[in-house]
Amino acid sequence: MDIGKLEVQGYLDNGKQSDADATLYTDFTTIAPFTSGGSGTGVVTQETFDGKSCVKLYCPGTTDNAFIYVDKALKGPRSGISFSTYFDQAGTDNCMFLSAVNGQIRLLVYFKSTGVFVFNGATFSEAGSGLVEQATWQNWKFDLNWAGTVDVYLNAQLIGKNIACKDPAGLGGTNRLYLYQFYGAQTSYVDWCRIRSDFLDTELDGWSCLKTKLDYSVNAGTTFSQPIVSTYSLAHTTTNMCVGGILAPNGDIHFVPRSASVGQKISSSGVVSTYSLVYTAAGAYYGGVLAPNGDIHFVPRSASVGQKISASGMVSTYSLVYTITNAYMGGVLAPNGDIHFVPLSASVGQKISTLPARPFPESICLSPHWNKF
Repeated sequence: MDIGKLEVQGYLDNGKQSDADATLYTDFTTIAPFTSGGSGTGVVTQETFDGKSCVKLYCPGTTDNAFIYVDKALKGPRSGISFSTYFDQAGTDNCMFLSAVNGQIRLLVYFKSTGVFVFNGATFSEAGSGLVEQATWQNWKFDLNWAGTVDVYLNAQLIGKNIACKDPAGLGGTNRLYLYQFYGAQTSYVDWCRIRSDFLDTELDGWSCLKTKLDYSVNAGTTFSQPIVSTYSLAHTTTNMCVGGILAPNGDIHFVPRSASVGQKISSSGVVSTYSLVYTAAGAYYGGVLAPNGDIHFVPRSASVGQKISASGMVSTYSLVYTITNAYMGGVLAPNGDIHFVPLSASVGQKISTLPARPFPESICLSPHWNKF
């Protein structure tokens, strides 16, 4: 069994944020690295709207347009294009569209009041009817196979799969992404944008290490009638120290702190070490869950705040909606990226919505190597 064949694109998210990996992310605190343009009285501005740093595409006249574009190498067999939009209104013809070209074909998507439409070079196919909402934020993800198909996600839910999009035409540039607002007194806001290319990358350092360990674990066996049992030293011990453990993307195993005063982990090479926690208490956490972006979330039993470890190893806390003593014990990762805490004495359920660019498939969620209690 080769773990590398599992569908893990949404989890990897190509952590190398460099030009060499053709990955771009911007929260639009400035328009750059995008370039803006327009015609007539169409205008592009950067501003704060609804508490978010946004790019505003505004077309007050009947013949105006406004657009932003970025030249970024859309390399490899697949690309992921994600962004968040807010439409003050969306017409049937006066609408926003997305264009992405790799020098050979183009993905062309229209956002209209009647739905989301993908051009296949001859006709438009509807990804979903009535999906474009006015006066609300919507998160879009286009998982593009450059052979000529695209999967469309709205708010982390699959709404269209393997839609033909092999348009041979281009809209300027060899490797260019456009967000384009048509004329007609229309205003669109874009809060953030992420581009990931060639993201099924089994050579990522963390994934390579983890894959080696998982392959070894899956294929390992013993020629003895009894398993080989051994012990090793811990860096920290105390009563009721930890409950549960989580395997991190880099191969580290993190113990979940119940009453421990420090975090403790075992590296992929077997080195045991400790690290500082932001919050500690007796009976704080029971179990943990690995999120699609690589964060490890501890499940709060009696903790007053949530606590997580990022894929880069940073420990931080966040507010919870509901806390009591003995609230939850264990958690489960859903395919849409939500983490559900399992109620012990809690009177309400509680979950964390991670809104990943691409959700985990069931092969990951149901794997015995992931989603640990």
